[in-house]
Amino acid sequence: MNLQEALNHRKKCIIHGEPLKPNLAGTLYKFEISENSLNLKVRNRFGYKGQNFVKSDFDALRFSFNGTFIKTNDCPINLLTMTNESILVHMVCDKCAKLPLSASSGVVSPTTLDNLGDIQSYYTFRIRDIGKNKFTVDTEIEMVRHNVDGTFYHLGVDLQTKVGHCTIGSCDKNRKVDEILNSLIILKVPQFNIDKIENANQYLDKMRLYSLFS
Repeated sequence: MNLQEALNHRKKCIIHGEPLKPNLAGTLYKFEISENSLNLKVRNRFGYKGQNFVKSDFDALRFSFNGTFIKTNDCPINLLTMTNESILVHMVCDKCAKLPLSASSGVVSPTTLDNLGDIQSYYTFRIRDIGKNKFTVDTEIEMVRHNVDGTFYHLGVDLQTKVGHCTIGSCDKNRKVDEILNSLIILKVPQFNIDKIENANQYLDKMRLYSLFS
């Protein structure tokens, strides 16, 4: 898979229908897509632009669509070394980005007691440094969390194996933890074709269908 294919895996958020944007979770960096590259920028850093010393956003790494990258002179640290020669990119809309984004690899479970009521969707891909200023790209997971009328519908899909992990249950805050746990439906779907899902209604219909056969 190349970088453009990873960026185009999905264009709009399943839940909100808004454009997805690359995001580096929990950092002071931001992404910008240009005509020929994906640029990782340092936010609000002091440096020189021309003859002026200013506070601005500076390019740190440029990942070209031809599979090569460069580290600019304005990059304050070696980001690839600090992240084990890889960077995990979240593709997420502005609304979903307001909630915490998981920095872990792979799909363990899309659900915790803390996120039962979350409404969020994103997918991830990883950029790996393979030496000589070249990189590879692989999509990793797609996560959807939604809730309607006191019931949550959570899904995590491994984009390499297509295995889906579904969790459905009550998110009624008035219920005891034991009651919420007893309401859970947990499914592992060997081939979950999330590519066919384009909006929240399609997502909910599919999840409800799976719950009928649990």
